[in-house]
Amino acid sequence: MLDVGHSAFDVRAAGAYATADFKTAEALWRIQLATTPTDWTARYNLSLALAQQDRWPESAAQAIAAFVQHPRDDSVNWQLHLALSKAGYTPAETLPFISDSPLGNLAQLAPPPLWQYKLAAGIFLIALSLALALARAYRRLGRWSSIVATLALISGLLATAAAILALHIYGPLTDTRAALVWRASTLYSVPTEVDEKQKTTPILPGALIIQEKNYLGWQQIRFPNGQTGWLRTENLTPLWRAP
Repeated sequence: MLDVGHSAFDVRAAGAYATADFKTAEALWRIQLATTPTDWTARYNLSLALAQQDRWPESAAQAIAAFVQHPRDDSVNWQLHLALSKAGYTPAETLPFISDSPLGNLAQLAPPPLWQYKLAAGIFLIALSLALALARAYRRLGRWSSIVATLALISGLLATAAAILALHIYGPLTDTRAALVWRASTLYSVPTEVDEKQKTTPILPGALIIQEKNYLGWQQIRFPNGQTGWLRTENLTPLWRAP
């Protein structure tokens, strides 16, 4: 189901989508994402437009981006499952969310940035409880401080534990430099295809990488295992940044 915003791009793109002009809708949502890459509705709608063109691998990449930005939306969740079932790849980082695991369900309650805020809030509450307990020990506060300190400590521990678990489940998806390789690519040691003596490595679709430098249509990337190299930018879908 299409999610239509209120911007001029959204209205025009939705109109194009409604008349089955999926290429125009795709182009308009790409323009919007170039300026607002964390607009999850545009990510979701772009995934739909790509799916209508039977471009499932790229559609799945945009669905993953929409999901990590807004995981609680049922339509986004549905599109993620559908696109991955047709894309021909399933990133390991998405498995907790599509396998209905308890920890995956916990993490899905909020996007990574909100869990980071919850972690900070939990740490603050723990610090507050310790400060109140210390003040109470020196008899500078009344009995009420013990009750407040206990409640703050319990709340802080729960929030901190939940946030740490959720951020662990998201893993590298939380990194704002994260991007997905959505089609089979070649990793080069230098940003050129001319040097035939350089080392090359085939990269399968579904690999999650961290973006480093950008150079004339090439993206220096790093894998979670530390391996580095260069990929063509058109083979990547950034999850948080503009393409």
